[in-house]
Amino acid sequence: MTLRKIVLFVLLVAVLVGAGLTALSSLRRSDSSSPSGAPRLVFYTNPAATTPQLPLWACAADGELERLFRLEMRLWKSTEHLQTLVLAGEGDLWLGHIEGFARARQQGAPVVLLAVTGWRKMALVTRRDDISTLADLCGRTVPYAPPGSPALPIARALLGDMADQVVFQPVHPRKLVMQLIRGDADIGLLPEPVVTMLLDKSSTCHVAFNLEDFYAPRNRGRARMPLAGLAVHAAFAQRHPERVEQLLRILKTKAVELNRAPERAPELLPEAFSSSIPRRIVKQSLARDVIMVEAARDVEDEINAFLALVTPELGGVDTHFPKDFIWHGPQDSPSAPAPEKN
Repeated sequence: MTLRKIVLFVLLVAVLVGAGLTALSSLRRSDSSSPSGAPRLVFYTNPAATTPQLPLWACAADGELERLFRLEMRLWKSTEHLQTLVLAGEGDLWLGHIEGFARARQQGAPVVLLAVTGWRKMALVTRRDDISTLADLCGRTVPYAPPGSPALPIARALLGDMADQVVFQPVHPRKLVMQLIRGDADIGLLPEPVVTMLLDKSSTCHVAFNLEDFYAPRNRGRARMPLAGLAVHAAFAQRHPERVEQLLRILKTKAVELNRAPERAPELLPEAFSSSIPRRIVKQSLARDVIMVEAARDVEDEINAFLALVTPELGGVDTHFPKDFIWHGPQDSPSAPAPEKN
């Protein structure tokens, strides 16, 4: 690969992780066709989180979302930015990591976990042929991206007593991608869709394994983790419990429909996202990802086990969180721990 192509690819990754998102920060979805009585829904998301938000955009494309809410999309630029927004109560609906929402709630944020929508994201990519298990990482330095990724506590927890034999090194995604392409690094822990973007440009890299596969024995054989999902502002859920519950039902239905017709999925993302993540990359990434929506209340045991593993200082939802951190439906709509800010 020529230096010019490498530079162009790295620039694309930079856009993916937020460096080029400034121009998109005020992007909004038209709500002119929404019923006049539908409340506004401010949704904070990020183009890099492709699969976890596909069911929501299917709701929008099919006209079902506009019957419930007037959608206004805004973008968060990093996990730190999202955490600040959630803690401040900025927005009505957020797409993010489950453990991030848990940490925010522990700090008093008005956040209620609605659904888990991201289940398989973390892959170990390498140029080597002698790495196929977590144990093969012992004695090595493993760069991971982005800094703050939940992949780090997950990997360390899965390694158990071997964790101290691996040096994990945080690296900016564009730097790690360049290192892997050039051969300056021979291993890296990355999320989708960055993994697919890398493999699309490098014939020498391959996926050694997904972290979720090694988590399966802890999860009754299910090779998945409740990594990401949708959370709603507590005050918003309190004011519109029936609409929030209806949105959840539609999201689950759309996920099932998309699994029957996955070729439709890439076209559902906002057009503005395609400049960051080409739709063909989204389509290819679905080979390692999964489109699935589960109500948080229906997978509370998985959330408990996952948080106990990756955030042991927080414990599980059932012992260390208010009951209303998990959305249980209109009959049990949450009280807002903080005033809503929009």
